[in-house]
Amino acid sequence: GDIRYYPWGDTEGATVKRVLFTARNGSTLSGHVWTSDACTRNCPGIVITNGSVQAPEELYWYMAAGLARAGYVVMTWDPQGQGYSDTYGDGADRNDGVPSQTGEPFYDGTEDALDFFFSKPTSPYAPRPSCSTGTSHADKQRARVLDGRDAAYNPLFARLDASRVGIAGHSLGAGAV
Repeated sequence: GDIRYYPWGDTEGATVKRVLFTARNGSTLSGHVWTSDACTRNCPGIVITNGSVQAPEELYWYMAAGLARAGYVVMTWDPQGQGYSDTYGDGADRNDGVPSQTGEPFYDGTEDALDFFFSKPTSPYAPRPSCSTGTSHADKQRARVLDGRDAAYNPLFARLDASRVGIAGHSLGAGAV
């Protein structure tokens, strides 16, 4: 990625918040939510799903910063098995999405990322039940929120117009989108 964007949230008028949340298979997904002073409220949003293996979330920070400067709320994230996200799920779902190139972490993860992006204090994020076992990993999400490890909801929800949200992807992320 372009190292000029690593401290982007430390610059005046720029906001970036790191988030962690639990995927439907119990893996922890890592991401960031971006905006700038160009967006105060009712701004359009976009969720970016990156490509596989060689394309971690940081490679898309240039795009997130550019969109944020243009008045968007943006979410970048790493699908399961990519970047800082967990490789394995949890419990009975431990091997769901392994290896990540099967596509499940990108397809299911994009839906999970959108669910997180739309979350707010009155409707906190809760992972959907697992596709393979029907297991709910909502207890893990709640426990990690109580421990301060996961975000309960999108920290920039107040600026987002949830009726104007797009998705973008690259490589396997494009297939998911």
